[in-house]
Amino acid sequence: MGISVEGQKCPVCDAYLFDNDDLVFCPECGAPHHRDCYQALGHCAYSDKHGTDDGYKPVKIAENEQSQSEAKPKEQSKAVCRFCGEQLDLTEKVCHKCGRPVVANQPPFGPTIVMDPMGGVSPDDTIDGVPAKDVKCFVAVNTQRYLPRFKAMEEKKKRSWNWAAFLVPNVWFFYRKMYLSGLLFSILLVAASMFLLPLSAVISTFPQEATASTAVLARYLADNLSSIEAFPIYLGLFGSVLEIVIRIVAGFTGDKIYKKTVVEGVKKVRESEENELPLELALAKKGGVSPLFGLIGLFALDLVLEWIGAFYILM
Repeated sequence: MGISVEGQKCPVCDAYLFDNDDLVFCPECGAPHHRDCYQALGHCAYSDKHGTDDGYKPVKIAENEQSQSEAKPKEQSKAVCRFCGEQLDLTEKVCHKCGRPVVANQPPFGPTIVMDPMGGVSPDDTIDGVPAKDVKCFVAVNTQRYLPRFKAMEEKKKRSWNWAAFLVPNVWFFYRKMYLSGLLFSILLVAASMFLLPLSAVISTFPQEATASTAVLARYLADNLSSIEAFPIYLGLFGSVLEIVIRIVAGFTGDKIYKKTVVEGVKKVRESEENELPLELALAKKGGVSPLFGLIGLFALDLVLEWIGAFYILM
């Protein structure tokens, strides 16, 4: 009986093993590992299970089967996905089964450093009733973040927080083609900023050296608090708190709003009878990102705030 690692997986990186890989076998149980994986772990992956029924069980194949497999040359027009074992054409750049990239001459330790575009979600899974692989095509950018979060949100495992939506909601929503939400949060940010206008008008009357930096300005305000009206300060504090609240709401609801947008967009594309493009291309065209609108959201908000501030001071 001959022993072959073909069809087995490395217990560290979970990638399929091949007989011509650089392998290391555990001296105690014989479990095969990629050499890099074994060295990175420092011991056999089954070391805590040695001598138990859950330990490594070697897979044996008959000698005649092994000789037939060795005698039969591998097809030159085929490749094997190192993640799921699917047979692929050499011309394919992405596995048609698991959606992971096909890397030419991929080293044994490669699966741990190649980003999974599905984020661990199976292409056959569904998210709110639509295939996960279609969601990936619609999201297009940073899919490895959004797909697992969408799946977890669907299963109500945890709340999701989006730093981009918190820091720059006026940019992120437009960048992700959620124009109505982007417009709404931009208007809310403008409204919050308007509460700062009376304080900004007071600050504009300060000496230039008092506004050299935020720390200097804060110290000047503290030293001259008795001579400054309280109303603009309280109004400014309220506006600052309101802006933070708006950003927090955007951070907590951003992924939820985006998931709903993606699912509805995928359904519309799949149900449309006017699509002349293949489904994957139609989804990518409908979804994806818009850097142009992201920049517009950034500069438009700054421009509006400058105009409002200038108009208020001139009044």
